[in-house]
Amino acid sequence: MDLREEAEYRLSLAESNLRDSKKFLDDKLYHWAVLSAQLSVENSAKAVISCFRIPSWLHDPSLELEDVLRDWKDDISSRFEENIVEALKRLAETASELAPDHGRATYGIIERRVLPSEIYGEPEAQRAVCRAEEGCKTADRFVKKWFQ
Repeated sequence: MDLREEAEYRLSLAESNLRDSKKFLDDKLYHWAVLSAQLSVENSAKAVISCFRIPSWLHDPSLELEDVLRDWKDDISSRFEENIVEALKRLAETASELAPDHGRATYGIIERRVLPSEIYGEPEAQRAVCRAEEGCKTADRFVKKWFQ
């Protein structure tokens, strides 16, 4: 498998998910905005991971991204400005924070019979979309420069 192709594909997915999340936010479909934002963050993290290896199918790729940062920190630091490692750590944190929203925004809280639309409001959706935007920018900057 071509890692560059995989990374660029994941980046395209992340950007598409981000566009969807913004549209859902505009349409006041907040749980869909959160779900799409979570997918955007997940694919942003997987785009970075794909520069080094094929990512897993987990919705929380944060540990994989942390492994990449640990194993490749010197190479990454030598090719990028100082703040990229911090930006990638933040992406991993965001992936971990938003991963549970994949299930909640899809299924709700099943044991209490709470629908996804009853869980999320505008503030949660805005926060998730902002985090997805930040994650996409980080992944885009990383993937493009890594393969130069």
